[in-house]
Amino acid sequence: MQAALALNTPAVVWSDVAAPAQRTEAWVSVAQPNIIIDTIKPAEDDAAIILRAYEYANAQTTATITFQQALASADLCNLLEQPESALTISPDGHTVTVPFGGFAVQTIRVTLK
Repeated sequence: MQAALALNTPAVVWSDVAAPAQRTEAWVSVAQPNIIIDTIKPAEDDAAIILRAYEYANAQTTATITFQQALASADLCNLLEQPESALTISPDGHTVTVPFGGFAVQTIRVTLK
């Protein structure tokens, strides 16, 4: 799946966005190979950030999602970005775990510290 995505949807780099030259890690990453973060976008109604991720191998999975910036809050949401249940943030503020069913899509709403 990752090879197909890399071939068919290469990463887009916007030249008008300043980024620190020393940054070598992704802003957000997921540890499990069967989970893909498909969308990262601003929330429609406030300063939160919306992530949409999906499981593609038909396997029950608990995904570990790690952010470079510390989180103030994280929630599972519906597709209208309305929070449905809070996610537990790790003590360091950078990691959340998200449950996925087989072929499931999860919408995650995060706010940064």
